This record gives sequence, C-alpha cells and structure tokens, in this order.
Amino acid sequence: MPRASPDWRNNSGNFTTIPEYFKNRGYFTAGIGKIFHPRFASGEIPEDPSSCPVCRGGHDADYSWTEPYFYTESGPHEYSDIRATSWIAAPPDKGPLVDERVRDHAITMLSNISSKRAAGQEDRPFFIAVGFHKPHLPWVFPERFLEYYPMDDINLPSNPNAPADMPPIAWSGYAELRTYRDVQMITTGHLPRPDSHLLPDTKVRELRRAYYAAMSYADDNVGQLLGALNDGQLNGARNLRDSTIVCAWSDHGYSLGEHGLWDKHTNFFTNTQAPLMFRVPGMTDGGVVTDQIVSTTDIFPTLVDLVFANEMPRCSSDELPADINSTVLCTEGNSLVPLISDPNTPVKVAAYSMFHRPIPVTPALVSSPHAATPHPNVSFAHEISLEADLPSSCIDGRGCVMGYSMLTRLEGCEVRYTEWVRYEGKSAGWAPNWETVYGRELYNHSCHCSPTDDRRHVTTDANSKDLHPMFFVDTLENNNTYSRISASDADELHWRLHRGWELNFDLDTLSAAERRAYDAGSGDFT
Repeated sequence: MPRASPDWRNNSGNFTTIPEYFKNRGYFTAGIGKIFHPRFASGEIPEDPSSCPVCRGGHDADYSWTEPYFYTESGPHEYSDIRATSWIAAPPDKGPLVDERVRDHAITMLSNISSKRAAGQEDRPFFIAVGFHKPHLPWVFPERFLEYYPMDDINLPSNPNAPADMPPIAWSGYAELRTYRDVQMITTGHLPRPDSHLLPDTKVRELRRAYYAAMSYADDNVGQLLGALNDGQLNGARNLRDSTIVCAWSDHGYSLGEHGLWDKHTNFFTNTQAPLMFRVPGMTDGGVVTDQIVSTTDIFPTLVDLVFANEMPRCSSDELPADINSTVLCTEGNSLVPLISDPNTPVKVAAYSMFHRPIPVTPALVSSPHAATPHPNVSFAHEISLEADLPSSCIDGRGCVMGYSMLTRLEGCEVRYTEWVRYEGKSAGWAPNWETVYGRELYNHSCHCSPTDDRRHVTTDANSKDLHPMFFVDTLENNNTYSRISASDADELHWRLHRGWELNFDLDTLSAAERRAYDAGSGDFT
C-alpha cells in the first residue's frame, strides 16, 4: 500500500471506521478463513432466537470487507463427527482439508490481483486477512506431518505440576480437550485438584505429537501463502512482494500438559504469550528482534502507522460514546514502528490479559493488597463451560470472577502479576470490584538488570540471607511469589494493574507522580 496521510474524520467531523474509509476510497479488503468465530459467536441469530439472547443478527464478517467474506468448514465427510477424537492424521486420498481450502482461496486471490495489475486492470491497494483453523482442536492434519515427529523424540512437559502457592482459581480442568471421546474415556467428571489431572504418559506424548504436527501443517500453509508473494511465483508478483506489509500472529498460546493443564483457559504465560512478526519491505529486510513488551492490541495501530504514516488517536474512557453503535476510530494499543529503528525503546508499560471463572464457594480474601492467597487445599472444582451459556454470567447480573493479568517489569525484571476479583458486569458499570479478591499471583520471568548476576540462580546471599524473590528466575512459572514480596512492591503492582486497566498507560496522560512507574527513556521502573 502507498504511504499517505489520510483524514480519519468524515464530513460530520467524527472519526470514521476503517471499513467505511476503505470502501469510500477504493481500497480492496478481504477476509478469508478463521478471522472470526463462526455463526452464533459472531452474532448470527439461530433458528430458536431464545437460545441466544445476545445474538443481534448479521455477522461480524459483514462489517469489515469490501469483498465477500470466505469461510468454510467443508472437509472430508469422514471427519464430520468432530468430537470423535482429538486428532486425525488424514491420508492424502481424503481430499482437501479446511485450511487447504482457505490457503488455496487466498493464493488464488493474490494471483488474480497480480495478474490484473500486470495487465493494467487493477491498481487498488489491498488488505487481506487470512485465518487458519489449526492448531485448534480437533487437530486434523495431513498424515505426512507426523514424519517430522517420531514418537521417541516427544518429551513430556518439564513442569507437569501446578505452581507452588498458586491460588486455586488460577487453575482449570481443561474441559475442552475432555469433550473428545479419546480423552473423555480417560478422565471423567470434574477434576477436583491439579494432582488428579495427569493423563498417562503415552497419551501425553501422543497428544503433544499431534499438536506439533498440526502446528507444522499451519506453518506450511503460511509458507505457501508467503511464497505467493515471491518473485516467479505469480505473474507480475514482484510488485506484491516488494510493496506488501506482512503481519503473522496468533491470538494466544496453548498448554500441552504444562502445570497439568491443556487448552487455553488460563492466564499462565504459556497461554497468553503468542508469536507476532512484521515484515516491512525496506525497513525490516535485515531482521529486527526486540524483547520489549508488546500486545496484540498493537497490531492495528502499527499497520495504520506503517501504511498511512499516521498515528491513531488513543481511546479514553472519558471520550468513548455511551452508544456502542457510534463510530469512533481510536486504539488502546501502541504503534510498534519505533521498535524497527530502535528495538530497545519501550513502547508500553504492560501487556494485559484476562480470563473469567465462576464464583467459587470458597470465601474471597480481605481487601488488603497484602493478604495471602487462599489455602492451597481448597477445592479446584470450577470448570469452564463449553455449552452456550448466554448471556454470560459476567454480564447478566449473576456475576463471575475475572482474572486480570499484567506482564510488566519491576526492578528490571519481567514479571506477570494477576488479581482474581469479583466482576458484576453492567450492574456495576462494567468495572471490576477490586476489593473482593479470590487470589493473587506473581511470577518472575527474567532479570534484565544484569544477565551475569549470580543472584539470578541462588536463593540466599553470601551471608545466608534470603534474597528478594525478584532475583529468582522462573520462566516456567512454577512458583507464585506474591506472598513473599515487600509491601512496597505489592503496592506498586497493585496500583499499576488497577491504573493500567483504567488507562492502558498512555504515557502522554500520566501525571508526574504516575511516571514513577515508568522511565520512558530507559524502560526501567523506578
């Protein structure tokens, strides 16, 4: 796309939406595959409208594209019973799988654009979003990908146990995987505690191998799609490869037996970390790697900045309209363009994630931020419902518990801090009740202050004095250290998480006092 400086306001002076802007100015935008969750999850009204009170009609896919949205669940009929087994290695004679159809449709679209450009019939800038289904469950992939992963080479997870001192509400019973009959026959009912979770080692290796194969299948599809932009692949493809920005990303990670967990329904770093890569012709040709904190909310403003050389305005809770149907173009993310020229420049203070839980029968903690976590022997019997529980208890007044998690840096160390608090949805103005706490977590991922500091690997100093937990590197999140930090650190994390959810740490709006949490020049906290 050409770089330009568009006027993001329409004739009435309001910010326009991206689809409206593209349609009015002759851009080509297309969505292919799993960009949205299909059908009812995206708003379609089912045959029985009472079964989905929040379904409003239409589909999310109808609001974003100038071209017809392409989505398919069509695959070999032998695999129509998706709950029969958690994975299938498909032989080649069964016909194309869903992601192959998605891939081929996207490649055909690029081929048509290239051919029309070569013939002088097409000059519209384009944006194409392609979503592959795998490695979502069930893991269905061409059987040839199993050859990359001999069973003898598959290791068991190195951290199969729940973290020490973990609040019970942080754990989940991986109900999604257990809906598949090959796993269901091994585990039945609720999993009352993490020590009741373990699948047989042979099943763990089998599932991990299937996931790896499904992941390689996804990699192969992405590679073929990128190959469609390369010289010689398509007629006139040079103008696509040399002028197309590519962003490859995933929306979350996945547990494969780590902490005794499967699926994605937690805030553990295994689940919340995700790949994010940009290729920008002329800017990233030599490769750029950064360890700065970023988030998937940064993708949209980054692409806008790269394409239009225009920084999107920040969303503010004071400025958002009361009517959710109003068109306001703003972002809660940050442009990552500064990282291209200086990978060591911080662009944000924290990255946030959240996940919900039913309200447990165990009592909440007192409101003090220094309270200990609940006793580890309480029940773990909460489950994530996979049925259509609509509207959600988080928004219909029944209430739920929300785990607000924050990846940030404290004393030069990357940490993840979480508070599990009561959430009442609309009845409470969509704000969390920070005073009703069901658990807190703090895990230290790394110490950037000094990679050679010996204190990173020991628990006591030369005088046998216990060291500050921030010096203990715990990349696998095996130890919740919240109860062992100082009151001042607890206060800082407590304040930063609450303030961050309210503000998302827009640095331009921080007061002088608030800037104590972030030194924008060095990225260190003071």
